[in-house]
Amino acid sequence: MDATAIEELETKLNAARGIERLDTLNALAEALRSTDSSRAESLAREAAELAHKAAAGRRKEIEDTSRGSKTVPGQKDDPALALYRKSRAVSLGHIGYCLGQRGQTEEAEAVLREALTTFQTMAEEEGEAQIRYIQGCIEEIKGSYESALAHFHASRQLFQALNNPAEESGVLLMIGAMYLHQSEYHAALDAMIESLALARQAEHLDRQAHALTSLGVAYMDLNDYEKALDLLLQCEQLSSRVDNRNLEATNLNNLGSLHFDLRDYTKARQYYERSYTLRLALKDTRRQAVSLNGIGICLHRSGQYKEALDAFDRSLKLLEPAPIKSVQTVVFNNLGRAYENVEQFENARRYYQRSLELSEQIGDRQQMANSLHRIGMLHLSLQESGEAIAHFQRALKASAGVNIRNLALEIRVGLAKACGSSGQSKEAMEHYDAALKLKDELAKTESDDRLNKLRILHEVAQARQEREILRLRNEKLEQNLELQRKELTANALYLAQKNDLLRRVASDLRKALRPPALEIESRIRDMLRELDDSTGSEDSWLNFEEQFNSAHSDFVQTLSERYPRLTATERRVCALTRLNLSNKEISRIMNVAPRSIEVYRNRIRKKLSLPPDTKLPAFLLSLR
Repeated sequence: MDATAIEELETKLNAARGIERLDTLNALAEALRSTDSSRAESLAREAAELAHKAAAGRRKEIEDTSRGSKTVPGQKDDPALALYRKSRAVSLGHIGYCLGQRGQTEEAEAVLREALTTFQTMAEEEGEAQIRYIQGCIEEIKGSYESALAHFHASRQLFQALNNPAEESGVLLMIGAMYLHQSEYHAALDAMIESLALARQAEHLDRQAHALTSLGVAYMDLNDYEKALDLLLQCEQLSSRVDNRNLEATNLNNLGSLHFDLRDYTKARQYYERSYTLRLALKDTRRQAVSLNGIGICLHRSGQYKEALDAFDRSLKLLEPAPIKSVQTVVFNNLGRAYENVEQFENARRYYQRSLELSEQIGDRQQMANSLHRIGMLHLSLQESGEAIAHFQRALKASAGVNIRNLALEIRVGLAKACGSSGQSKEAMEHYDAALKLKDELAKTESDDRLNKLRILHEVAQARQEREILRLRNEKLEQNLELQRKELTANALYLAQKNDLLRRVASDLRKALRPPALEIESRIRDMLRELDDSTGSEDSWLNFEEQFNSAHSDFVQTLSERYPRLTATERRVCALTRLNLSNKEISRIMNVAPRSIEVYRNRIRKKLSLPPDTKLPAFLLSLR
């Protein structure tokens, strides 16, 4: 939602009372939950409290009404009470989302369970689908991608049942993202491509743009930067068309990441700065912090350490009012690296320690291992071998079972150096041997990974090519069918014109018989018989029917099988009606009066049991 729409909701909220205020609070919470989670949560909590009080008041009204009455109205079927319960469940969904964004996953899960139970009890499938989606997002934050997938698949099935392709498209993007986290590239691309197709089917430009940037990220993971850049630039054009500045900023961040991967740090920083400027206008402090972190990394890689420190500091300050621990751990680590490069080792250790403490709180083992490794490296550079070994060993333990072999290799090398410095030669050799083994495994894994990515790209390109060939074939078939239909209509009109001509000739010959001459009369009567036979020629019709069936997939045969009560003449009327010919044109082809065609069509409608509002030509065209 853009800033103008949010301002309108804020204005509306000031004057809203009762159920209108409740709806406006929830609408505003939904609009702000991705950009200002603290404010969104506050609004959602007010809405939940309002709904709770309104429901309690309504229950009391029902109880008071039922006193002394033989008929007790049921609370379950009361529409006002149902509305309050539903509104509260919606509010709880927003609260759960906001809590999850700030890393308070346990509290989020409890709130969402209550919301889900309410929607399930009320058989509110759309509400249930939305809660399942949010539960998936919480599981993603925890790094539980399998569990997240289960929630997203459940959400998708509900949106499918509701025939809501736009929402289904959004869920498919998250399904694709979960597969991407697990390096299941085929499944990720399939989900994202299907999401894009659904968004196009729904003519939802915003969802299309989301799908394009997600696909761009997927192709970046596959190292197909040319394809990724094309998709991200398509998204840039589309997001500016739909005036979605939030999406535009996200896509600019993705473009920054692409150029960072290509080691073009100047261009990457430019994209991060553009993203930051947009986030500033949107007052999205959380994502401003993310963009500033990206700017800081680019400056750090370019050797501009002081400027990098400034960017990281600004990023942290933006996160202070509403801390997001998963982002803070990364920024703390980056600050540690920057301070290390300007040889302020105590500051570096302090920030590494803060990153470690936060990552332990949220259970991020990869970040724990990374922080411990950096602290170990600091102690090693200060020749504090004992402290270095202790931190490296903790880092090694944290990295166990986590797919971070590059980091595990660096930890082993650090341990070998620290053990060597402290005179533990045997342990040092053991760690060097383990590091060499890891290096070989890593080289093989990277080689296999590159080959696998190339194979996937080849298969995806092949599938795309096959789809294009199929599309062209279908297009060609459709063109051929259209040509056949035109030829058929022309043939039908030719039959009509031929019959008109034969009738005129017959009429002229009949006139020539008055007064008859005996020899001429016999000859002319023979000619008239031939002409009469020609106007109703069965051979002409059979030839026409063959052409008709070729263009219309055995329509006459299907009609005969489904509606056996139709006569041969009525089937012919159906075939000609399917060509969208008028009663007059059909009467000329069949050599009968136009009024007869009207009679035939009425009989046909009765035999087909068509309701009065169903048009015969439309029904016949829909018949397969």
